[in-house]
Amino acid sequence: MLEDYLFGIGFDDSEINTIQKMLPKTMVSESTLLYNIKNLYHYFKRNGIDNNSFKSIILITPNLLLESIENIKTKLDYFNELGFNRISFFSMLKNYPYILDVTSQSLNNKIDKFQDLGFTKDAIIKIFSNYPTLFRGDFSYYKKRFQLFLDFGYSKKDTLSILTCNPKLFDLSISNFNKHIDIFHDMGFKDSNIIKITTVLPELLLGSNVNIEDHLSVLLDFGYSGLDLVHIIQVVPMILKSYYLDSLNSKLELLLSFGFSKKDIIFMTCNNPYIFLYSNDSITEKFTGFGELSYRLEDVISFFNKVPILFGYRMETIKERVNFIKENNLESYLFDKPNILVFSVDLLKARLLFLERRKIDLTKKINHIFLSEVEFEKKYHISREELWKGEYEWMS
Repeated sequence: MLEDYLFGIGFDDSEINTIQKMLPKTMVSESTLLYNIKNLYHYFKRNGIDNNSFKSIILITPNLLLESIENIKTKLDYFNELGFNRISFFSMLKNYPYILDVTSQSLNNKIDKFQDLGFTKDAIIKIFSNYPTLFRGDFSYYKKRFQLFLDFGYSKKDTLSILTCNPKLFDLSISNFNKHIDIFHDMGFKDSNIIKITTVLPELLLGSNVNIEDHLSVLLDFGYSGLDLVHIIQVVPMILKSYYLDSLNSKLELLLSFGFSKKDIIFMTCNNPYIFLYSNDSITEKFTGFGELSYRLEDVISFFNKVPILFGYRMETIKERVNFIKENNLESYLFDKPNILVFSVDLLKARLLFLERRKIDLTKKINHIFLSEVEFEKKYHISREELWKGEYEWMS
């Protein structure tokens, strides 16, 4: 009877033999075992445990067949009281069946010690829910891993965040940690860069190697150099997330379709790597927006090539600045130096008013309105803040 039932829910002959060998038949009858396993199977199934997971749980902990449903429910209630929900409990059970053997004292002790490190109760629940094998380990080992990150230079805040999001790192050996750090060093990253990158993507510290070049093979094939990749990652480590990696090829194809050369694209994205984080729709809106302002294609390409930061501006802001430049007869200046579009309209108005009150002639006024902040202050001894406040009126 028992064999037939186990076979019916997916166990093969060898697995059934394994279970039978590990169960003390002299202590419990076959009918009792059959009753228990039926109850257990249907209870687990109601809580999201599929057949394969059920098989895995039983093969790992066959003594569970001797456990009453009430005892399991009592354990579930205890986890619920600590803040674990039902879904988390059965997910942990599926991945680490031994949680049913974790005593309340041991669990409370671990939670208290993790809180002493600085983890919040919610973070601790997330850590154990995502990586329940931590229930088996010695806390002193986990504390050493926590200190490993601090000693390398991670802030306590970042260390807490990294280990909360990727609790597998609690099992990272020191030799593997150093191996991954050495790979980063060999690629040209400094410690500060490594911290920045792995804080965003702590999973890069796991696995057999870093594989950054594999992640960005699309860029290498396009013509970017290894140094280009290092620079881009340093500025926008988020690019290594799957969401952005998956869009790299379409982004490059989009820019090519606008008329930019590969050389243009490499130059623009190395000067403004955030382009890789913008959506294709956003990039298209900026590019076509200039066309709607009646600029020729070659002029638009030149604008973005010289000032790639423009891809990050709102089109409404760009239009406002272009209109101001046109209204003040400064458009010829725009074709020569499109970087004047980075100046806000309010700042330009303040500077114009200031230069008019200083009775600066038209030629100088046009040349000086677009000086850098440092150059303008050095020339006229007035800061941006003073311009905003109008603290130059005594000069008029």
